Amino acid sequence: MKPQPAQWTIRLLAVLSGGAVAWTAKADTNEILWQEPGICYYCDVNPRLPLAVHVVRVDRAQKDLEFHTALGGGGQIGTATLSEQVKSIPREVGQPVAAINGDYFYVERPFVGDPMNLQILRGGELVSAPGVDRAFLYFDAQGQPHLTNALSAFAVTWPTGKVTPIGLNATPATSSQTVLFTTVAGRTTRIEGVELILERNGSGPWLPLRIGQTLSAKVREVNPKGFSKIPPECMVLSLDPKSVNDFPPLNPGLELKISTATTPHLSGAILAIGGGPSLVREGKARPEQEFHGMRIRDPRSAIGWNARYFYFVQADGRQPRYSMGMTLAELADYFVKLQCDYALNLDGGGSCTTWVGGKIVNSPSQRGWERPSANALVLVRKKKTGS
Repeated sequence: MKPQPAQWTIRLLAVLSGGAVAWTAKADTNEILWQEPGICYYCDVNPRLPLAVHVVRVDRAQKDLEFHTALGGGGQIGTATLSEQVKSIPREVGQPVAAINGDYFYVERPFVGDPMNLQILRGGELVSAPGVDRAFLYFDAQGQPHLTNALSAFAVTWPTGKVTPIGLNATPATSSQTVLFTTVAGRTTRIEGVELILERNGSGPWLPLRIGQTLSAKVREVNPKGFSKIPPECMVLSLDPKSVNDFPPLNPGLELKISTATTPHLSGAILAIGGGPSLVREGKARPEQEFHGMRIRDPRSAIGWNARYFYFVQADGRQPRYSMGMTLAELADYFVKLQCDYALNLDGGGSCTTWVGGKIVNSPSQRGWERPSANALVLVRKKKTGS
């Protein structure tokens, strides 16, 4: 059965994290349907189109709220529904209160659910590289949000000085042909080819992998058959089979440099999630003509912010009697009306899902069923110190 936004017929009062939670009965458009300290949810309904837009507003001054990114495979690449991804947030972190689906993703085996863009888990662990010409949201070391694009300069430098571009936790055909794997990819690399099991060399930066670093590695083992196990303390470099003869002799003890640099540099980033395209920059909506090939009304998910608030905005679509969706230009204009300075489009279509206060509040376009996706942006109320 489809959820029916803005048409709840009961009123539930509870206490979570020390704050009152309220679900209202059937409400007029923009009337708050659910709230906790620092966060509220409402559904903006326009019956003339028709259109239903789900909005979660987060007060940036509420210091016990913070964002986390989730992975569809729990701690690994994969796909799962938004409800399942919310459950993957560790209890010791705090209580999830709202979430929205995240980035576009690849569906090619063996890494179904590989995000197309940059993803950094809370605290700084790098799990996916920046995509080509794709915008993303990241938080810097001071916790401030930024909307930007970046070019990956991820590479391995051999003892000869030769530099080879590398992908990260990805199917080789969707990145460069030489790929670095961490345990985020799973227990094994799941692909054929010559692979180098890398261990730490010296006392410099190592795991968890972070953006904007140079790591010193030593080859522990050479595996010519692929499908290497990925030990928790190691990484695996899977080599492009067409270029193996261009590399120096591959023997245990070989020392390498691994770079996770980008342009512009993102060193110190503590969280990131991809999407694209950007919708609003410096308070101005992007011109409609820049949204090439994306001018039809569809389900849309996005995040925006200004100095005071963050907003999850998600428009239901492909449901003629309920909600037709938005064009990207309409979505950008909506964020401008919310007085957002910046806004980023996320994965749309059947992936569009909003979770608030313990349940899905929108009507996903696939007959109301949640579609598994690669990652999510989850708002968590942090656990009180000593509780």
